[in-house]
Amino acid sequence: MENLHFLFAAYTAVWAMIFLYVWSMSRRTRRLEQQLEELLRLIQARERANASSASRAREGNEVDT
Repeated sequence: MENLHFLFAAYTAVWAMIFLYVWSMSRRTRRLEQQLEELLRLIQARERANASSASRAREGNEVDT
């Protein structure tokens, strides 16, 4: 019974570490989701640009023929 304060301190430290780990993983996950959304936007923009340049190239070839 004399060492209960050590037990309390140990439990507090463990729970604090668990909380910090979960919080850290949450921040990393949020950052990764933002990066993924940005990459998807860039891919879509590039696909639209490629599609429009391909259609312009086809239109140019049809006019020449």
